[in-house]
Amino acid sequence: VHHWHPKAQYSQGTRLVPIREHEVGGLPTWLIPVHQIELGRHLASGSFGAVYEGTWLGSKVVVKQVLTDQADADNRNQFKAEADLWFSLNHDHIIKLYGACHDERPFFVCERATRGTLTSFAKGKERLEIWSYIHQALLGLRHLHDHEIVHGDLKGNNILVCDDGAKLADFGMSFIANRPETR
Repeated sequence: VHHWHPKAQYSQGTRLVPIREHEVGGLPTWLIPVHQIELGRHLASGSFGAVYEGTWLGSKVVVKQVLTDQADADNRNQFKAEADLWFSLNHDHIIKLYGACHDERPFFVCERATRGTLTSFAKGKERLEIWSYIHQALLGLRHLHDHEIVHGDLKGNNILVCDDGAKLADFGMSFIANRPETR
């Protein structure tokens, strides 16, 4: 187990609910101080960074550490824009972002997919069950499109299966439609 700082003292039964306002006192409402996160088992790595199991406020979460040079203003702004975008989305079929930290080692803290990706989960399952999960993912996609957000990388590995259904994830390639700077 990797510790960034001592774990915050909260009960194991704490229910995590993201605040849906943009900023409080000049700080983004999605800001999670680094000392509240406890890193656990490494899950995956790639050009984007690394993904870990983690604990936040006594609850199991996923921590996505992003490889980016935060000294560069454009990188900081891009990370903040992605956090703002993801945090603004509230839908049963989109992985919840509980918060993020944009310090020198930026990370996202999000809902944990207990059953893995749709690609791995679908092996050996009945077609009807798989189609049910695909339908749920499409409901999440419709929510994105209703907000003029294009996912940009929709595939089975970016659809995660939780105890309460399928959810879209990995918004690193998302952009807002009809904005000249994103085309």
